[in-house]
Amino acid sequence: MARNQATLPVLSVAVFLVAWEIVGSGLNPILLATPSAVAIAFYQIIQDGTLAPAFLRAMEVLAVGFALAALLGIAIGVLMGRSPAANRVLSPYVSFFLATPLVGVVPLIVIWFGIDFRQRLRSPF
Repeated sequence: MARNQATLPVLSVAVFLVAWEIVGSGLNPILLATPSAVAIAFYQIIQDGTLAPAFLRAMEVLAVGFALAALLGIAIGVLMGRSPAANRVLSPYVSFFLATPLVGVVPLIVIWFGIDFRQRLRSPF
């Protein structure tokens, strides 16, 4: 019975990948890369050694961002929980950021601050 339960999900993924390969091969690779092209590129960046440093750099940025967000979030939460005045002042801002979709904010943050730790030496404008 367990084998039959795994067959349908595996088959659906295989059909999806085959359809993606067929559709992608008829389109410009800039618009839609095929799964085989993605697999080849993945293998190449592993072989030439660019994946590991890039991954470590991304994890460094992720860890620093998470640590800053956790520290700031906990501090603001404790402040709002302890002080009714701080709660009244900060609550609209917290509600605003909770209601704002990240898909709309993240591109603006990337444009304003960049995606690296390096300090900007020139104006982006």
